[in-house]
Amino acid sequence: MIKMLVIADDFTGALDTGVKFSAAGARTKVVTDTEIDFTTEPEEVLVLCAPTRHLPPEAAYEIILQITRRAAAAEIGCIFKKTDSALRGNIGAELSAALEGSGERSLCFIPALPAMNRITIEGVHYIDGIPVDQSVFGKDPFEPVTESCVPELLHLQCDVPVRVISSWEVEKFQAREERCIYVFDCAAKEDMENEVRMLAGQGQLKLLAGCAGLAESLPPYLGLMDVGERSSVVPRNRMMVVCGSVNPISCSQMEYGERYGGYRRVHIPAEHILSDSSLCDGPGGALMDQLWEAYCQSEYLMLDSLQSGEERVIEGTAELTLEDIRQKISHRLGQILKALLDRGATSRIMIVGGDTLLAFLESIHCTELIPVRELRPGVVLSQVAYRERTYEVVSKSGGFGEEELLVILKEEPENMKTKSAVS
Repeated sequence: MIKMLVIADDFTGALDTGVKFSAAGARTKVVTDTEIDFTTEPEEVLVLCAPTRHLPPEAAYEIILQITRRAAAAEIGCIFKKTDSALRGNIGAELSAALEGSGERSLCFIPALPAMNRITIEGVHYIDGIPVDQSVFGKDPFEPVTESCVPELLHLQCDVPVRVISSWEVEKFQAREERCIYVFDCAAKEDMENEVRMLAGQGQLKLLAGCAGLAESLPPYLGLMDVGERSSVVPRNRMMVVCGSVNPISCSQMEYGERYGGYRRVHIPAEHILSDSSLCDGPGGALMDQLWEAYCQSEYLMLDSLQSGEERVIEGTAELTLEDIRQKISHRLGQILKALLDRGATSRIMIVGGDTLLAFLESIHCTELIPVRELRPGVVLSQVAYRERTYEVVSKSGGFGEEELLVILKEEPENMKTKSAVS
């Protein structure tokens, strides 16, 4: 029976949260079927990716409302609304929907991720010491964050009362009778542990919201710990990176990997990224011939859509909105990756960007995968089945990781030696 349901708005977020429970020993699965029957799933932790981040708030609200209603009816012990650690997405709409659908009176929200220096102080969210709306996430071309004060951000999309709980208030915290979203300050892992311990003692773990930082602290309080042995995953010496993110952090990582890491980098031209043509013949087939040759010649290969100058696809056109372009980039990269697997590619795959990961899974008609282990903060190794073969997929959000990440993953093979989450 499911002990915990995690609802995420993108796939990399689903994985970097789910892997925290898998690492603790809980039977964990990540799925994309929003109509899944909660009463028949054998996993202890089910992570459901409901891709609502780019939807209108009203549509996101309705999807989360229906999911949480069904979860409450199935008597799932803990519902966890996973939020983006940079506060992207329809957070206000989705937290209010989770509160309404669950039937609970209060929702406790701890948005911080201290391990990556994303903290909340007096209700204001900071990334590397900078208010989030002034950080690189405030400049994102597709989903800029416009508000750093968490209560103000929530109230852009919901009218539920919001109360900030400062660190010095934690020990005397008591949930009120009226409906309320409680936003907890958190500046360090110790703060997170204290807050989770307090909430567990008060029976307040039924409805939570936060990111992977909160997820990491929950297993012992939900009976999700298991120290049993797991089978090993054999590390591979090859890796193909597919980047669909335009976040400056990912751009920097790709440039560093090309310059210092020995990766071969292939830019996919704008006319191919924005095209809907076949990849089997014509210009699309010629592109795949070139990419297959690059794959065969390169143990470490990067494919991306990052352009410059006149080729810069993210500026939009009269015919295509930024949202159209975002979807086309992820969809086309998903198709290209599938085509390479169909030609025989077997290397470990790294996918940068949740939209691209989801598009790839849709292209191979896969609705679930198994998180194995976190290789670096926010960088997750998973297993996915396609055509009777199990592939190893490394994933991360576009905004996660240090500049030299791709070099670290290549040069430190111990980071790639993992224990399987498949029991």
